Amino acid sequence: MSFFLHRKTEKRDDRAVNSFVDFVSFNDSKITSNFIGESALLQSDIYTAVRIIAGDIASAKINVQDNEHIYDLLNKKANNSTTAYNFKFAMVANMLLNGNSYAHIERNDEGIVTGLRVLLPSQVVIRESEDDGKVIDYKVTFTDGTKEIDYEDMLHFKAFSIDGKVGKSPLYSLTPELSMLKNGNSLLASFFKRGVNSSAILKLKEATIDNSSKREIKKQFEEINAGIQNSGGVIVLDDTQDYLPIEVNTKVLEMIQNNKYSTQQIAKVFGIPLSRFGQELMNTSDSQQNDIYITSTLNAYIQAIEQELAKLNCCVEFDFSTLRSMDKNTMLAKAIQQNGGNGFLKVDEVRTFYGLDPIGGDGGKTIFVNSASVPLINEVIKNE
Repeated sequence: MSFFLHRKTEKRDDRAVNSFVDFVSFNDSKITSNFIGESALLQSDIYTAVRIIAGDIASAKINVQDNEHIYDLLNKKANNSTTAYNFKFAMVANMLLNGNSYAHIERNDEGIVTGLRVLLPSQVVIRESEDDGKVIDYKVTFTDGTKEIDYEDMLHFKAFSIDGKVGKSPLYSLTPELSMLKNGNSLLASFFKRGVNSSAILKLKEATIDNSSKREIKKQFEEINAGIQNSGGVIVLDDTQDYLPIEVNTKVLEMIQNNKYSTQQIAKVFGIPLSRFGQELMNTSDSQQNDIYITSTLNAYIQAIEQELAKLNCCVEFDFSTLRSMDKNTMLAKAIQQNGGNGFLKVDEVRTFYGLDPIGGDGGKTIFVNSASVPLINEVIKNE
């Protein structure tokens, strides 16, 4: 079977094409060409979105059926130098930022999985057969050379895919919004950097000078008067000069500073509730938004991840009970906080929560009530 090198990940191949699209679509190609990959984290809303999704998935426990060793790899330590949390976080973050994330499944001579190691998308080339287009293996570039890794020995998470082989980052759809946001922030930063003397006219009375002299006078004037360090200072002029400040429309600056459109678009693309970005919700509660976020956004990623983890030869399932506040410890704490556990919990459960030793026996199994009430079990016996 013959094969050829499939296109490399976005960092190597697709970026060149998209950079050209950015160039012909926007005036400033430098602003739009750095939205994919790690550099996108310089934008705070992108950083927040990636941190939220990657953090929520990484912190979720993964249940593994009848395989304690794989359970430890996915929940405790992925390899000898990486914790399971950091492994899962890095995999999801790369998937969101680059569209693809890769991890080498390390096995011993007997084929038993010994570790999971994250690879950078820029290291990996997907190779597929020439006749049927199926993925054969992955060619990985290391510092000491290249290595071919079989399809079954590579975890490949894709954020969004058209052909099922290569992923696309959600950031592609945000290029116009991020471009507008960055331009607005640059304008705002430039305004405050220049201080109160951000824009003005310096008139030279009864003087005719060339452009070179004008530039020199402008340079010398700004050295003495411009900048934050000179804000509020005294401007010294002679009889031949007249300084006229130009008023800046502060409404424009307020619009830039209070702009929520880009944040809303980023939240929409990533499927994250606006409340997680610090914006107030009008018609829905936080719990409702959180449930929608889990069932729609996270579930879509989890289905793809769980199916890819089948390469570990076991059945896995993510547990989001903690994120839903449905785990035992959270529910116990909530019951205690609401009414001291009265009528909800057993006596030993309440004692354990407060760090006391259980009393055991029937007394420990009795439903806890406060001292002014009668234990429910006594009422049941009476009625019988």
